[in-house]
Amino acid sequence: MHSRLQVTEVSFAPAPVRLVSTGLLGWVSFVIYGRIQMGDVAVRRTRDGRLCLSFPARDLGWGMRWKYFKPIDDATHRDLERQVLAQLGKVAR
Repeated sequence: MHSRLQVTEVSFAPAPVRLVSTGLLGWVSFVIYGRIQMGDVAVRRTRDGRLCLSFPARDLGWGMRWKYFKPIDDATHRDLERQVLAQLGKVAR
């Protein structure tokens, strides 16, 4: 698959041990196209064991959440996850 994005400079900050049992592993920051820095993106483990990215959001109070930034579509979300998680694997070695 040809990527539409260029993700670099991935860094990871682990979550406190007490939050790992909730599925939160930590937070990543990364740069897109060498021009846009994204931060505070959560790395989570789903119930089925898959790793995923969760973008920062604010609860609006009536069951709605406002995401500060998010991928424009599912394909972009998957592309970001694939690249960021692959680079995290390289950082962890």
